[in-house]
Amino acid sequence: MDNPTSPTLDPLTEPLEAFLDDCVCLDPRAVSQEFANLPSHYARWNEVYARLTRALGFAQAKVRRVRAEARFRVKGGLRLKAKAAGDKAPTVDDFEAAIHLDPAVVAIEDDVVILDAERTRVRGILSALGRKSDALVTIGANQRAELDAPDHMNAIPARPHRTPTLLSVTPTSTHDDPMGEGFAAK
Repeated sequence: MDNPTSPTLDPLTEPLEAFLDDCVCLDPRAVSQEFANLPSHYARWNEVYARLTRALGFAQAKVRRVRAEARFRVKGGLRLKAKAAGDKAPTVDDFEAAIHLDPAVVAIEDDVVILDAERTRVRGILSALGRKSDALVTIGANQRAELDAPDHMNAIPARPHRTPTLLSVTPTSTHDDPMGEGFAAK
């Protein structure tokens, strides 16, 4: 069984960057294939996220155990050193500093940081896959709408160009002008 606290827990079997490009990028020309691949990509990354969450939980529990072991080791060692040197007893800060610097504590705390960063990265991948799903739905709906629209709906008819025409107006006699304005249209 895998070591659940190993920061190198990598269930991926192919190069990560190539898989991410395939999994997160979207090809609008291959919507059907993208729809078909999305559930398996999402399931795979969800599994990676679950494994990292499990490993992180084990690592955090191990940090507590390793710190407790270091506390007993450090406490006895510091007291013996102080007694041999004739110094006063070490302070609480001295104990805490010695525990933080203990190599076993440093190693497991580093593992926790790495696992947490990996889990955060995978959470981002899952989020990108969710957005990809939304984009696929939108692209699919747009493509269906384009296919369902009649051909005459897709083409925008050209409007005939109309030039404004002006009426020429000339003064006339009042008997030709029924309104009595002195102008008539030609």
